Amino acid sequence: MDSLANDRKPERTQHRARSRGNGEGSIYQRSDGTWCAAVPLPNGKRRVLYGRTRQDVAKKLNTAQSDRQKGLPLPPGRLTLAKYLDQWLDQSARPKLKASTFRSYEELVRLHIGPGLGRHTLAGLQPGHVQAFLNERSGTGLSPRRVQYIHAVLRAALNRAVKWQLVHRNVATLVELPRGAPAKINALSPEQAEALLTEARGHRHGNLYAFLLASGLRVGEALGLRWEDVDLKTGRVTVCHTLERLPGQPWRLTEPKSNTSRRTIPLIGPGQMALKAQRTRNLENKLRASGAWQELDFVFANELGQPLSGHAVHHAFKHVAKRAGLPSTQRPHDLRHSTATYLMAAGVPVRVVQEILGHSSIMVTQGYGHVLNPMMEDAAARLENVFAGISARG
Repeated sequence: MDSLANDRKPERTQHRARSRGNGEGSIYQRSDGTWCAAVPLPNGKRRVLYGRTRQDVAKKLNTAQSDRQKGLPLPPGRLTLAKYLDQWLDQSARPKLKASTFRSYEELVRLHIGPGLGRHTLAGLQPGHVQAFLNERSGTGLSPRRVQYIHAVLRAALNRAVKWQLVHRNVATLVELPRGAPAKINALSPEQAEALLTEARGHRHGNLYAFLLASGLRVGEALGLRWEDVDLKTGRVTVCHTLERLPGQPWRLTEPKSNTSRRTIPLIGPGQMALKAQRTRNLENKLRASGAWQELDFVFANELGQPLSGHAVHHAFKHVAKRAGLPSTQRPHDLRHSTATYLMAAGVPVRVVQEILGHSSIMVTQGYGHVLNPMMEDAAARLENVFAGISARG
């Protein structure tokens, strides 16, 4: 991080203040009115601190002197937040994030954080700057959830700056976020789930939809599932990968969303039936494709053995849901919400539900509690009936 510590020397056009406060050290005022203080560094150079008033500089100087006594490095005074964010994205975020997640981080920095806060120095960024920025973003019509995501990215970047000892505190943790309505959980009622599965019988993605509802897996986790991850004898599935597709790039298998996402889950009977039906479907497709079939071992494969497209799965689900009389807002991911809701309604402990779904925080799992209503109270007893007839599919 040597490049982060380079600072230009103070401008020569300056005049000394007539007097110094007690313990203020070398504080002076430039001809443009800016107050400065020079702090000697161990390498023989000097660090210049800037401020609008003598008091501002004196406070920074006292902090710098205290840090020196504690053996702490001085934060780079002229390093801008914009420059730091570029380095953070390249050196810290890119190596550890999924490609799709990194793209979203980079986009938020480029479109929001950089233009809004990038001009500030990293050391000079204050809670008031961040609060004003978030309020301004919220005022432009961005959803509270979007603003919260912007804040989360900034907070993560500044957490790394604290660990690198470039700043002494994370100012993003000292602000208030705009409040918004909690994310809506569109769980299917047992009647809606039955209508959906009835309509999906025989559909090319019908087994996938039934499996998602029976297992609670994320769509990407199910699409990345391979037969080596499935044990039909014991009725267990191990989540090892997630399928990822980026615009203009080929598909690839990546690590699960988080450490808790890598898990082994039990399957209820209907989930096993859906997998058996899918295995039969794959064998039929393999015979039809003959030499064009690719042995890639994907559970939910297309007619040539290749992994399914998440976009195609989503698009087809909309048509099936419409024919089943479901609201146009329903998505494949809502099948996961439905599984969570059924488990909660059945009285399964929240901690167990968290492990089945692979949530990184139990707070996320507890969020499903508020969607329970009387018509879901018998969900557990009716779940087997919801899947009636799945074994005849394929």
